[in-house]
Amino acid sequence: MSANINYEDLSYSFEYTPSDFYETLDDLMPEASEEKHPLEDIGKALQIKIYEECAQDPIMFALLCRANNSEGFIKIKTYMKQNEIINSFIVDHYVFILGSRQTGKTTITYIFLLHCLLFNKAYKVGILMQRDGIVKKAIKELYDYYLYLPSWFKAHCTCVVDNALEKRFSNNSSVQGFVVNPANPESAGRSLKVDFLLIDEAAFISYIKETYTALKPATSRRHLKLKKNNLPYGTAIITTPNGMKGTGEWAYEQWIKAVNKETNFRAIRFHWREVPDYDDDWYADTISDMGTREANQEYELKFLGSKTAY
Repeated sequence: MSANINYEDLSYSFEYTPSDFYETLDDLMPEASEEKHPLEDIGKALQIKIYEECAQDPIMFALLCRANNSEGFIKIKTYMKQNEIINSFIVDHYVFILGSRQTGKTTITYIFLLHCLLFNKAYKVGILMQRDGIVKKAIKELYDYYLYLPSWFKAHCTCVVDNALEKRFSNNSSVQGFVVNPANPESAGRSLKVDFLLIDEAAFISYIKETYTALKPATSRRHLKLKKNNLPYGTAIITTPNGMKGTGEWAYEQWIKAVNKETNFRAIRFHWREVPDYDDDWYADTISDMGTREANQEYELKFLGSKTAY
C-alpha cells in the first residue's frame, strides 16, 4: 500500500528576477574551472561590486560558488526549483522539502546557509542528522563551498574554528552538526539553540519526534528576535520518504500536515523531472540497479506501507 496524497494545492508562483549585474557575473564565471577561482585576480572595484551584490542576493551568491566533482570545479547556476526553495527559506521560514535524490536540494540549502553565516554577525546554524559520520560529511560539504570562493571574498569573513562538527567564522557566526542520542533524544533538542536549523533526511532519524519536541521552545524564542530585526531564520526539513510507520512515521505525518496546511511549514515537492537536465533515459540508467520499492521511494517520492508494498 502507498499513500495517496493530493498535491494540487502545492503550486508555488515565484520567478526570480535577477539584477542587471547577474548576467555580468554569469558571463564572468565559466562552466568549469581549475582549483583557482576564475575571479581570483579581478580588480578591487569589481571585487567590491560582487561582494555587495552577493550580500543582497543569495541566488547571486550561488553563482559565485562552485561544486567540485569528477569533472573538476563546476559553476552553480540555480534553476527554477532551486530559486523557489531559496525564496521560500526567506519568505516562509519553515519549509518541508520532500525531494528525489540527486536533485540539488541539499546543495542549494547549504549555499543559502553559508550566505546566512557570512553576511550576518553571530549567526548560528545547526544541522541535525542520523549519524555522526554523516553530519560531519555535511559540515564538510557546506564548508567546501566556502573554501572554493575567491580569497579576497573569504578575507571579509575568515574561518577561526575548523573542527569536523563545527566551523566558526571571524564574525562569530558558526555552523554545528548534531546527532540524536537514542538514550536521551531530548538532549540534542535542548542543545540546538540556533537561528536556522536543517533536519536532513528526517525520515531516517530515530527518535526525531522527541528531539524536535524538545528543541521547539528554544528555537521559537530565537526566531522571534530575528523576525523583529528582519533577519533570516527558520527550520528546513529535507528528506526522501521512508515509509509511513517506524522511523519514517514522524516525517510522513509532518509532511501530510504541511501539505494540508495544518502547520506553519510550507510543503515543497521536488521531483527529479523538475531538474532541467534529467530525462527518461537518465532516470532509467539511475534506477537500473534498484528494486521497484527503492526507486518509488527515493525518486518517485512515494510513502509506502508494508515492506512488500511498491
